[in-house]
Amino acid sequence: MLNFEYDHRSKRELPAGDEDERSHTSTRRARRFSYDDYTVGWICALPLEMNAAKAMLDEKHNSLPNPIDDDNVYTLGQMGFHNVVMTCLPSGIYGTTSAALVANKMQSTFRSIRFGLMVGIGGGAPSKFADIRLGDIVVSKPTENFGGVVPYDYGKAIQEGVFKRTGTLNKPPQALPKAVSSLQADKLKSSKILAYLSEAAAKDPDMTDEFTFSDCREDWLFEAQYEHNDSETTCNGCDKSRLVTRSARSTRDPVIHYGLIASGNQVMKHASTRDRLASEYGILCFEMEAAGLMDHFPSLVIRGVCDYSDSHKSKTWQAYAAAVAAAYAKIILSVVPVTQSSRAVATTIAKPSVDLANSDFPEGRGTRNLAIDEAARMQKANILTWLSTFHYRQKYTDLCKRRMKDTGQWLLNSDTFQQWLSKGQSPYRPVWCCGDPGTGKSVLASLMIDHIMAICSSAARSKAIAYHFVDHLDEASGNCLTILRSILHQLSEQLDPLPMVITTLFEDLYKKGKEIGFDETKLAIRACINMLDQVFVVIDALDEAPAQERSSLLSTIKEFSSQCKIIVTSRPHLDDISRTFHDDPSIDVTAQDSDLQLYLRSRMSSTCHSFVGNEDFMDQIIHTIIEHAHGLFLLAVLHIDNVLNEPTIGDALVALSSISSNLQLTFQTMLKRIANQQNQNRVGLATRALAVLAYVKRPLQAIELCDILSVRPNQTHLNSLFRPSCATVLDCCGGLVVLDKNTSTIHLVHYTLQEYIRTDPFGQEIAPPTTVARLCLEYLGMDDFASGSFANEQEIFTCIMSYPFYPYAARWWGHHVNGDKSLIGSTLDLLWSSPHRATLAQVFMYDAGLREEYWCAEEANSNNPLTVAAWYHMHEVSRILLDDDCIPVDSATSLGTTALIRSTSENDVTLAKMLIERGADPYGCNWYGSSLHCVAESGHCEVMEYLLNLGLDVDSRDHHGRTPLHCAAQRGRSGVVRLLLDRGASIDVISNAGLTPLGEAVLSQQDCDFCFFLMEQMAMAGTDVGLVGLLALLDPDQVEDV
Repeated sequence: MLNFEYDHRSKRELPAGDEDERSHTSTRRARRFSYDDYTVGWICALPLEMNAAKAMLDEKHNSLPNPIDDDNVYTLGQMGFHNVVMTCLPSGIYGTTSAALVANKMQSTFRSIRFGLMVGIGGGAPSKFADIRLGDIVVSKPTENFGGVVPYDYGKAIQEGVFKRTGTLNKPPQALPKAVSSLQADKLKSSKILAYLSEAAAKDPDMTDEFTFSDCREDWLFEAQYEHNDSETTCNGCDKSRLVTRSARSTRDPVIHYGLIASGNQVMKHASTRDRLASEYGILCFEMEAAGLMDHFPSLVIRGVCDYSDSHKSKTWQAYAAAVAAAYAKIILSVVPVTQSSRAVATTIAKPSVDLANSDFPEGRGTRNLAIDEAARMQKANILTWLSTFHYRQKYTDLCKRRMKDTGQWLLNSDTFQQWLSKGQSPYRPVWCCGDPGTGKSVLASLMIDHIMAICSSAARSKAIAYHFVDHLDEASGNCLTILRSILHQLSEQLDPLPMVITTLFEDLYKKGKEIGFDETKLAIRACINMLDQVFVVIDALDEAPAQERSSLLSTIKEFSSQCKIIVTSRPHLDDISRTFHDDPSIDVTAQDSDLQLYLRSRMSSTCHSFVGNEDFMDQIIHTIIEHAHGLFLLAVLHIDNVLNEPTIGDALVALSSISSNLQLTFQTMLKRIANQQNQNRVGLATRALAVLAYVKRPLQAIELCDILSVRPNQTHLNSLFRPSCATVLDCCGGLVVLDKNTSTIHLVHYTLQEYIRTDPFGQEIAPPTTVARLCLEYLGMDDFASGSFANEQEIFTCIMSYPFYPYAARWWGHHVNGDKSLIGSTLDLLWSSPHRATLAQVFMYDAGLREEYWCAEEANSNNPLTVAAWYHMHEVSRILLDDDCIPVDSATSLGTTALIRSTSENDVTLAKMLIERGADPYGCNWYGSSLHCVAESGHCEVMEYLLNLGLDVDSRDHHGRTPLHCAAQRGRSGVVRLLLDRGASIDVISNAGLTPLGEAVLSQQDCDFCFFLMEQMAMAGTDVGLVGLLALLDPDQVEDV
């Protein structure tokens, strides 16, 4: 068993020796380096690229005098174990010739350079083979015919329509392609790049904007034939209907592409030529310098994509693109083997007999500390990524942008908040900020976080804050473990060193491919709390967490509330929350008149309405809206938008005279206004959009919503001419729909509107709940998807790019149509169409992230209506299919999966009963095993109990001689394991591979507790555990645990 120990002493209680060890690195003497110490040459073309490069240095070295014939300006420093020399091309002088001259001088001065890095920005070449976006990274990679960089003549490429190669270039030194291949094989996560950017931004806050992704930078890819108007300096006036349709990404992290980079003598800004070269030669990126380096200064070329190599160029993305490229280059250096002199550092560190820290040579001590610092920093970055990847800053950042300056001061100055903030010693008590929907609780939460951050930043790391925003649109945000892991990540980020319990958990679980669990997370949070004087935690919108998660979440909050300062916000009338915080201090949240006045005046002043400047009328608007807002910020927002939407002062007065103090009545009024628009096309668009957003199963990207809204009655093909722009949707919906620019998701203005539409008869009339189901059926049945399954992954990807809503429709359509008998006929029509069914099955499995065997063309084509209906728990549809007797009940896919295997794997007991009553064979097997084996692997106790109650053999064998107990043990399904053992499953059965269930558990590196439980069961059954054989399966750390 793991034994966790950590130091409970605060920093000020550490003995003097510990303090000395912590601080001696800052007082060491700077080492003097020579030209020969530098082994990596880093060249940039632009000053902004050089700024990004310098920000990646772990340590900057003193400059060295240049030889008389070298006029380059160098920056020297250390990155990881490598000493790096950096320089930039002369200002305004770009291209291959300039790069070659700069590289030649660098090599003459620094003769120990082993290889070069050409790092900076470039123009992307997106194609159906490479979904390149702005902010992505392209890395040169040699192919059979090219060395990674291809020189070409831009002028001839345009004028003659041919790709005029101007020579063949060398490949980079072998160490670089090997490092690139290593990162590709390890599937380098963008989180490492983002960790470097965050670290650089922390060192230089002035660079935060450059090192942070922002949705303020538009990512517009126009059709190749659509040229930019040279008289316009931006693309704001370009025709957005000529944008290429691309599916939204699930993350804003940069994607890394490996392949050929074309290097020419001019900037590529001709989209048709770009596309032709990308298609014919596999070009991923265009730039201007690399061709001047490769023959005499072999380099790896790394480019951040800042534009699309077309006429629609902008400098908006340049700084961020340069930053991500520099961060990737730093990762490359962490993989490339060091030279002998650098390697000696690492070797010395590994030898405990050599104590460089206490050496008489300051150079040795400094180098050792740098190496240790780098290793520790990388280790911490990996641990933080493992703890949580939840984007906790996202909503906070958005709320800060929306918050009006000087609002919310009443809360910060309140006695309850001040007492909570100033209490010095534990035990503490949580504070509950409760308020009705729309009072501005989330914005106030962001204000409290800002205020506490300022306190923590001045407390020399003795105080820390963590926060979390629950969002009803994001189900994962309300998961208790997700919240705890996010809090643990944030606290760990502010600690140095990390508590021993966290590093121990990482070393034990990470190598097994396991995530940190609930109990371990709580243990680690306590360790963080013990290392700090005070910990603050802010959790917003607790009421938006799913009801099944709130119980665990509330008990955990109360468990920690005496050890750290916790403040939560929620609606006041939920019984479980009000009971939990009944005896704790609370703050009643309502929108204050002073805050509303600031907001309303700012909102009016930012428009060009005719009454702006008419102070008396503006005061009247403010007074009337505040009078009717009754403490609800949301009401004020909706009312001012309605008033500002009127064309004249007279119309605004009429609108002002009819505003309501009731939120539901206001929703009704706004919905009626939408329904009464004269243009019925706008009415239809708005009501469909509202219905879709009120009933979708997950948040939609704006591009997904616009795609499904293009569906028209009696259409056979999707027509992009009917696809509305996002701006049109927002306009038609009259302020009830908003776009989140941070995530590109589009949603209703407030979750209370969703509740109104779903529960109020008028809301259901305007936005019927069947709308999404009908649209999905019409969409999936289009002739666009009548060609059948796709031959390969690239074709699937192209489909998803062209039809952004298709993945959602394939995943959720069945759940939308279930329960609506009026749609059964259309559902059966779709299921009986072989090509539509194959496309649907293939995209569903591909988008779910399953292995290729599940989404290959053969498996997709072999699905039948009954197996597909089983996916979506379609009980009535399945009954009709069985009654018609057109499909054998045990008909299977190419992998052997029947409707029974699928229904039991989905824990659908009702459908499983129906199928077995119709003669389905419970012993029928797919590639994995029978229904019993698949259920054991899935861990569903309910359907397992049903199958066992039928009298099925609890020890039935699959093709590999495994019993259901083997399958459950391999997956660590403790509930199913106990159920099987209770039903008499044999603990000592040996599979064809020679493994008992215990052996399966050990080989798959299940928890020690789980393995010990199986060992106890074997001992109780009088069976030899076979410890020697088991130990052979274990890695050394597991052997030590045993």
